[in-house]
Amino acid sequence: MVIYSAAGGLIGSNPDDDRKSSAETEDFPPDQAWIRRSFWVKTLQDARRRKTWVRVNRLYTEKTAAQVASDLRAAHHRDSSKLRVKGVLPGDRWDTRWNASPEGPEGQYSIWIRYIGTE
Repeated sequence: MVIYSAAGGLIGSNPDDDRKSSAETEDFPPDQAWIRRSFWVKTLQDARRRKTWVRVNRLYTEKTAAQVASDLRAAHHRDSSKLRVKGVLPGDRWDTRWNASPEGPEGQYSIWIRYIGTE
């Protein structure tokens, strides 16, 4: 597909650019499944490893903090693929607390999580 501008010519094309495209020499991604490394995936992995209270390194509004904490506490009752928090494994049991952030601005809340184990 080629896109043209109203003034004529290719959008983003530069006739003076003689650099070789890296797309011609790059390898395809590996055939193995891609592992998501989002914030929550990393945070939950760390909490599983540490097995103690871990404060989540983000601040939330009061309602969001309460909802996320509730979602994690009830995660073992729900289908892990349908949770809003990614990285929860099937059967994961979590204890959670949320409160006003000790260092954050007013109106911002922290969440503490602790991995209990699996069902």
